[in-house]
Amino acid sequence: FDEKGRLNVPKEMRELMDQNEHSYWCITRGFDQQLMLYPRRRWVEIEAQFEAESSLDPDIQEFRRFFLGGCSESKRDSMGRLTVPALQRAYAGIEKKAVLLGVGDCLELWSESAWIEYQRNQAGNYKAMAKRLFGRRNGTSASNEGAQGHES
Repeated sequence: FDEKGRLNVPKEMRELMDQNEHSYWCITRGFDQQLMLYPRRRWVEIEAQFEAESSLDPDIQEFRRFFLGGCSESKRDSMGRLTVPALQRAYAGIEKKAVLLGVGDCLELWSESAWIEYQRNQAGNYKAMAKRLFGRRNGTSASNEGAQGHES
């Protein structure tokens, strides 16, 4: 980040942004004290999902307030930089250095120290997560797969 709160987007990501016509980005608070950046078109889809939900439900209202209410929009400048407001940088603990990740339909922006800590905390769960999420085939767990078809 520079002194004006502009993120220098890496060249490879800028090229992908250009290919996908992603100039405008909606930036909001993530779940792990990181920021989530959505291309404007995707953000419009996310907002539409909330329109179907009742504003009278306190849980939905709280989530809307935090997620939608914390959103700002940024357009990449001619140098490929995105401006991230000070309040959002403070939420994520970002001062000068940051880590920008492509994660599915969004980008995540982390303070360098928070990203290192997150990885350290998740390392022990990595294999278990993979097994839980991808270890199933045809509705059975991968560990039970070898036992199928055998009589005891």
